[in-house]
Amino acid sequence: MQGTNRHTARARSSPIPARLRLEGGVTLITLMIGLAVGSIVLAGIYTTFNMQANAYLREQQLVDVQQTVRLVKSMMIRDLHRAGYNPTRAGFSGVTGNATLVQIQADLDGDTSTTGQNENITYSYDEGSSRLLRNSGAAQTQFSNIQAFTATYLDDTGSTAAVPADIRHVHLSITVRTALSDPNYPLNGGYRSVTFQFRVAPRNLAL
Repeated sequence: MQGTNRHTARARSSPIPARLRLEGGVTLITLMIGLAVGSIVLAGIYTTFNMQANAYLREQQLVDVQQTVRLVKSMMIRDLHRAGYNPTRAGFSGVTGNATLVQIQADLDGDTSTTGQNENITYSYDEGSSRLLRNSGAAQTQFSNIQAFTATYLDDTGSTAAVPADIRHVHLSITVRTALSDPNYPLNGGYRSVTFQFRVAPRNLAL
């Protein structure tokens, strides 16, 4: 009887073979499930991050568009308000041009010519490169991503001016688009844009 008990005790105390042990209760199926769940979580995190990154990029591009709008508008209004300043009654037209080019002249230093700094400014639109160039002689400013630019010259009745001497107002329509296209935006080839219009009445043209 005692021999039997000793045999049973030895059997109970025999170590479990290493190949049958389950470390912490983890099985292959548990590992596979964990990996699958982890992959789903990572995919969700990546999708969320990607969506947030794209949203930030869209917002940043719209901010850039608005900044371009404000800069172009403020510069053109400032330059046009100087147009026609002519204290010596020298022979030049304050504003000339066509639909895609605006030339602004002013004798700011009163030396009977328009060769000084910022006295002869040209805004020219290049549709092929979507650029608006401001040329003041020595300096040139370039505005990119200009999708459209149209200048209209009006007389004191609001009709199209027949000659430069009749110009009293300059009406401008400018469209600025984002630098990059958005594949999720269905219009305009994926480019978001802002069109702004404004009219300037150069005070010196009526003098």
